[in-house]
Amino acid sequence: MKNLILLFLLPLLSFAVIEDAKTIALDEQAVIDFPVEPRYDEHSGNKVWMGDIDSTSKCTAMVLNFEEKGWDSVQIEAELDNPDAFEIFKQGLLDRMEGATIIEENEIKEGEVTHFDFVLEITEAGGTEYYLYNKNYFVGNKMYTLNFYQAERKEDEVAKRFFESFKVKEL
Repeated sequence: MKNLILLFLLPLLSFAVIEDAKTIALDEQAVIDFPVEPRYDEHSGNKVWMGDIDSTSKCTAMVLNFEEKGWDSVQIEAELDNPDAFEIFKQGLLDRMEGATIIEENEIKEGEVTHFDFVLEITEAGGTEYYLYNKNYFVGNKMYTLNFYQAERKEDEVAKRFFESFKVKEL
């Protein structure tokens, strides 16, 4: 009987965990809701937040400030106006991710924001496969990279809420 009750409660408990989002200010102009309390780190001078949702999925958010690399928003805009920008970015992504195959890709321009979206299947050297949902938003002189990793190829509700919660103040 206890097992039967637990089976009915599990979906409700998992929903409660998902609803307990942690809003993180990535910087002065962008916020995102993590489904779990993320840990903060810096990688190559970039701010990174990582959240392990369960044993099969995790999410990350990273801010790259091009100004700190010597580029301003005018230079970034000129680079993004290059008709080959998306392909160059995509190839750079693949070059950095051994065992990755792009399944879906999309370039979207919404006002002053451009984003490159990818779904990748990644096979590690040991044969472990997972999927990466990757979204890269170019806003002014910054790039916000949002990732959701999971064992199965499906953009579930948690991933959907994670990506939809990303908000940028008007420029």
